[in-house]
Amino acid sequence: MSDIPADQQEALEKQWRFLNLQIDTFLKQRQYNTEIWKVVIAAAAAGAALAGAFIGLGAVLARHL
Repeated sequence: MSDIPADQQEALEKQWRFLNLQIDTFLKQRQYNTEIWKVVIAAAAAGAALAGAFIGLGAVLARHL
């Protein structure tokens, strides 16, 4: 077994679980913050592509009409 008494070992395990919970919470929060920017960038790119398509379509129709 271990040289650490059972009550100290239990307290140490609780501290590790708490630390892991804090780290997990921090990482999830950072992930959420970056997910928002991914959505914003994707929406901007889609909007630019759609605007480009309409401009191109307008140019083609202007030539043929």
